Amino acid sequence: MNSKLPVEQTPKLVSKGYSGSNPSVQLFELPRAPVVKEQEEEVKPQLLSSPRRSSRLKKPTAAGLLESPLKARKRPRASSVSSVSSNGSSDGSQAKVVVQRKRTKVEVKTEETLVSVVKTRTQVITSPKKTRAPAKLKGVKHSLAVPHPAPEGWQDVYTTIREHRFRILDVPVDTMGCHTANWKETSPKNKRFITLVSLILSAQTTDESCAKAVSQLQHELGGTVSVENVLAASEERIYSAVRPAGFRKKATYIKETAQILKDKFKSDVPNTVEDLCTLRGVREKVAFLTLQVAWGINTGIGVDVHVHRITNRLGWHDPPTKDPEETRLNLQSWLPKELYRDINTVFVGYGQMVCHAKSPRCDLCPVAHVCPSARVVPEKEKNTKKQVRVAGPKVEVSFEEVMREAGEAVGKPFPPRWDPVVALAEREGRVKVELEGKNMIKMEEW
Repeated sequence: MNSKLPVEQTPKLVSKGYSGSNPSVQLFELPRAPVVKEQEEEVKPQLLSSPRRSSRLKKPTAAGLLESPLKARKRPRASSVSSVSSNGSSDGSQAKVVVQRKRTKVEVKTEETLVSVVKTRTQVITSPKKTRAPAKLKGVKHSLAVPHPAPEGWQDVYTTIREHRFRILDVPVDTMGCHTANWKETSPKNKRFITLVSLILSAQTTDESCAKAVSQLQHELGGTVSVENVLAASEERIYSAVRPAGFRKKATYIKETAQILKDKFKSDVPNTVEDLCTLRGVREKVAFLTLQVAWGINTGIGVDVHVHRITNRLGWHDPPTKDPEETRLNLQSWLPKELYRDINTVFVGYGQMVCHAKSPRCDLCPVAHVCPSARVVPEKEKNTKKQVRVAGPKVEVSFEEVMREAGEAVGKPFPPRWDPVVALAEREGRVKVELEGKNMIKMEEW
């Protein structure tokens, strides 16, 4: 549809001067111009044939554009198409002009408004990044108002599980736990700090992944994980090293913890559970384990998911506890203090190898007959599960016998300058020796 008027019939705008309210606005008058009847008949049926279509096709006219936006807003809404009569045609006849109107939203911004917008955007962009303040700890509980009673026969059950647990071989926590993280450090401060870092990284991950992350962090920081080296490294470098432990926030925790230690604790790990819980990523479990491993202070039990799960399966909590913190308070009500550190080592290793979260190996458990949560393990499951190696009873041998067995193992006399590592005592009573550099583990530790 071509609604344009011929050139000779196009109305001309006549100036009426300038507006009194705004001198910068020039006013124009639109003269009345006739429209050919043939054009009117072409346009009108197409526009009025469909009300919906006409509302979408309406276009602003020259008069509508020159009208003040304020007046347009105050004017009552008109129909999409209206007819306007005029009596000023050249031939003396009445001419009809079909006017198509459309409401347009006009947004006017003065120079001051634009300046304020620019200033606001600049202020938002240049504002410093807000860091979340560490959560305020209400206080660490050390006992219950009403102590939980000791479960009946717990000593026999615990002793049996403990003996069986330390005969199990290839336990991840024994070779990759937090106590192994500081073996390569020489400074006491660095030993304590890397122990804390290892425990922060151990949250919701396996010992294998945590050990790999600690090793990569040591390599990234030049072989020494100290407060100064962590602060000197960027968060991106730290995260690239500890990525196996998952969660980018752990790299943030390590950086912020190092800064707090430098500002408040002379770049050393604090030796109270209350001070430790002020650090990022540290709660009761990490705090108690840090005190036990880094400082040798035994004030509480480090309860993780394994200790929480196994003690509930054994029926040691009445009613069953809902979270590890509740489990810790129950255990500390009746467990002797000398077992606070031992119970974590025993049940973590036992949970990794036997008492799994899903499909526990009750066929390997020596206390399954008294455990209220024991189940019958299908034969098919026994064959598909990872095999658990269990060492035989201990045998006492002299160092000369170990050296002779080592020589037989390698097929030649054992060099006296090497120190063998006694790996295990097999059921037959013979000693198997594995060569691992110049490290030496005493036989009685096995």
